[in-house]
Amino acid sequence: MSSKNIFSWTKYIGRRIKVFAACLSLNLLTFFEDFVDLMNNVRVANFIPSVRSELLRLRRPLKLPPGVHPVHMKVDEYNQERLLKLERRIWEYKAKDTGSQFYLARTEQRQRFVPRILQLAKGYQVMLLRNSFEDRRLVNGSVGCVVGFLTIWDQIARQEGYWVRPAAGDDEDDYEEEWASDALPLVVFETVEGPVECLVKPEIVTVEGPDGEILATRKQARTVFICHRFALPLMGAFAMTCNKSQGQSLDWVYAHLTGVRRHDKCYTSITRARKRSGLQIDGAYRIMELKPDPDVVHFYEWMAGRRRYPPE
Repeated sequence: MSSKNIFSWTKYIGRRIKVFAACLSLNLLTFFEDFVDLMNNVRVANFIPSVRSELLRLRRPLKLPPGVHPVHMKVDEYNQERLLKLERRIWEYKAKDTGSQFYLARTEQRQRFVPRILQLAKGYQVMLLRNSFEDRRLVNGSVGCVVGFLTIWDQIARQEGYWVRPAAGDDEDDYEEEWASDALPLVVFETVEGPVECLVKPEIVTVEGPDGEILATRKQARTVFICHRFALPLMGAFAMTCNKSQGQSLDWVYAHLTGVRRHDKCYTSITRARKRSGLQIDGAYRIMELKPDPDVVHFYEWMAGRRRYPPE
């Protein structure tokens, strides 16, 4: 039989665990709130002494897990270096462009297009550049790893259990027919709901304006797109630019900000980190030199109730 002293001790230990858990939760909450306050001050360039000292403290080196390390190279150069280090067969995919070469060149300079030439290999980390219509879990910015290369018919055979081929004369999209016999990348993307496997197919990418409108001209009562590109909506993602990191939530962030010229890009980079211990800032002084757009500051002051009217 159990003594009542045992129950008393069990009850006492349970109470102590509850107190410890409550204190731990409070400390973690305070720690999280401090990090959020830091980011909020950076957003509106409110560099009070405590914020400045904390940003300078974040220059310390991170204790990174194996396989993760900071880089001082340009994003494209580093991704190409990682591709070559895989020492596997490299598959090259060239885009098909139509329309104004002037707009194609200009949009490429602004990095608003998918790559014209894409090189991939098994084990290469990539980012999806378009929302997927086949699987709603895959969105612009989803990161995954190439696990193989299959034709469309190989993929159907894997899924259905038998090999198929369209009969002669079947109506097919010209683009799909042209790419049907080509091996396409099979990518496993990491999502909130778990890994998602997807055979990435080429898509038509049009040029859009700053407000999301399609840039087009009217000619003989027909809408003619200025330009579009037919390509795989993927890019290398071992390293990524400030723009492409938007929407990401990362355990480890090394923000190399020395050459950044805009405050919003600095803010976007450092706010990708989930926690303070996973963030290292190279170029903290650069953040404090740049100023945000006055309309942005006005908007957040209006949201906080410090201004009567929103920005125009």
